[in-house]
Amino acid sequence: MAIPAMLTSYRRELRQLTEDRLNLRNFEWRGFSQNCEDGIIAEIFCRIGTKSRYCVEFGIESGIETCTRWLIEREGWSGLWIEGSPRDAAAARQRALKFGVAVKQEFITAENIQQIFRTVGVPVDLDLLVIDIDGNDYWVWQALRDYAPRVVVIEYNGSFKPPADWVMPYRPDHTWNLSDHYGASLVALTRLAHEKGYSLVGCDSCGVNAFFVRRDELAGKFSHVGDVSRHYIRPKALFFSHWRRLFGHVVRGPAVGE
Repeated sequence: MAIPAMLTSYRRELRQLTEDRLNLRNFEWRGFSQNCEDGIIAEIFCRIGTKSRYCVEFGIESGIETCTRWLIEREGWSGLWIEGSPRDAAAARQRALKFGVAVKQEFITAENIQQIFRTVGVPVDLDLLVIDIDGNDYWVWQALRDYAPRVVVIEYNGSFKPPADWVMPYRPDHTWNLSDHYGASLVALTRLAHEKGYSLVGCDSCGVNAFFVRRDELAGKFSHVGDVSRHYIRPKALFFSHWRRLFGHVVRGPAVGE
């Protein structure tokens, strides 16, 4: 990515923060999350309040860096972590022994996600759902028809800039191959969110995760609700491939839509 394009993106992002004090990126901080999602999640619940204090996150690896660990360890939430890797799930289970989180080792598909929730006893109106499985994220959220989390955090594929409406074709056995072929664009996720009764309220500064709030919880507490062009952040990994460890993804070859 050319330096001028990088600087243009940075200037735009900084201008948004100063012009809009409600922008969720103003509240970022990192406890145990990968990209300062902890601060955004805390601010969302500061605005809408908590109810069940129950969270679910899948794609947690060993549980060291997650979007829900702070809530569970420091705020006393309960919840469920799901991880496909047996080794990582075992490590996460050991880490979770002292806290109110169940750890389930399961490879998640659109076909089994609701049954997993039912088996564990996940409340229908849980406070927070975090989806990060580097592939079928869109399809798994679509499949959760019987559950209505108040807040959803989900990874988007920033290689597809607005107005691109792109979703990776569903394949139950998909695993990420370190390419830019994963997940769905922010436009596609916002469309799905609207169908399910949610609105986009922001993205993190790294251009990795999008934050959605159920529409009955909004009550004028967020700015530029549903405005994809306003909230879209270009992934920093598109600028610096060596940031892979920090930001999660490496684009192999030119970014889509360039």
